[in-house]
Amino acid sequence: MNNKKKISDNDIIKHYDIIKNTLLVPEKRHINLITIDKNNIDSDVAIKEEEIIKIYNTNLDFYKTPEKRRIFQLIFDSEIKAKEFLDNAKNLDSINNYINKNNIKKNDIDLGYVTKEGLSDDISEISFNLSKRKFSNIIKSAFGWKVLFIEDIKSEKNLSFEEVKKFIEDDLINDTISERIYEKANSFYEKFIETNDLSSSLKFSNLEKKNIKNIEIDNIKKIEINGKKFSEDTLVKIIFNLKEGSLSDPLENKNNNLFFIHLEKIIESMPKKFDVAKEEVIQDIYKNLRKDEAKKIADKVYNNLLKKITPDPTSYNLIKTNWITNDNRLDSKVDQKIKKIIFKTKLNTYSKIKQMEENKFIFVKPTAQSNKILEKDKRTISKDILLDVSNSIDNDILSALLIDLKVKKKSNINQNFINSF
Repeated sequence: MNNKKKISDNDIIKHYDIIKNTLLVPEKRHINLITIDKNNIDSDVAIKEEEIIKIYNTNLDFYKTPEKRRIFQLIFDSEIKAKEFLDNAKNLDSINNYINKNNIKKNDIDLGYVTKEGLSDDISEISFNLSKRKFSNIIKSAFGWKVLFIEDIKSEKNLSFEEVKKFIEDDLINDTISERIYEKANSFYEKFIETNDLSSSLKFSNLEKKNIKNIEIDNIKKIEINGKKFSEDTLVKIIFNLKEGSLSDPLENKNNNLFFIHLEKIIESMPKKFDVAKEEVIQDIYKNLRKDEAKKIADKVYNNLLKKITPDPTSYNLIKTNWITNDNRLDSKVDQKIKKIIFKTKLNTYSKIKQMEENKFIFVKPTAQSNKILEKDKRTISKDILLDVSNSIDNDILSALLIDLKVKKKSNINQNFINSF
């Protein structure tokens, strides 16, 4: 490329006209956030004791503390050692003697008091079928051979009315407040559906809005919703699927508050004005010039090699690979795209030129192949190989020349242009 090449204003304007529909100002949306906060809902709720008693008596099975067992779990690295221990184990003293002898801390084998649901599947059923102060049989697991010992059992216990009264009362109060939240939300929503008028709907339901302008996909974080239990991607989908003037379904956050999103206005995406986009246009021209020059050099090197003419060594890199496979058994560092090119190219011939990066082109030449590099137990059945292999290559392994064509000449047209090489 000519180091003194200049880009005229006329060329910039012409290129702007070509690509302006790709240089867009992002779509923006103005929204209103309407929140129904439980802290603003009347929390004066009177719960009669008769109602609490009725709920207690109806749900006696629920108001129980489950059976818990204190379990010691010993893990051995062989079945023989586990059997040897079990043959001599009689009681808790046997465990204490074993852990002292083997320098094991008691906390390392003590699972504490646990419920059946709190145990892994491989020991839960066995643990809760054992009697107190009894050892289990040997249990084979992924971690070794286990032996369990039940040190103590706390039986299931019904909780008294007084123990659960406050819990039931609080639950009823929260349920009542939640009902009031949904009643208020429903009142607002129905009024909006009826009138399609946000202001009158807010006034009718005694609610307020929070206006947030210029929401874009990339700045969705500016919407502050305390305790939201959905992702930013979900929020983007909700907002950018709404029609102008429409209202979302009610959404709930982790604090059990409800909110609606009202789409006030859509500012459509449009091409940037020339003055704003000019620098991007110039950079796009430079990018195309770099790519064109790189392709020109690649074609020249390629044609010279085909004609057995030595190319200019400063215009490309020649890389000799180690033995590679078309999966990751050998030399997994080689780009999978390059491997695909190598294994689709006939031995001792050049592949077609392929563009790998913005201004980087490559072509390859497989130079050797072998069936003997891998040991038999490392071979992959051909149907399991991830990439299709050309029918012209029957072998698993190749070595190749990789011709890396990357423009090395630098231009003083623009500093950004220079830095990109």
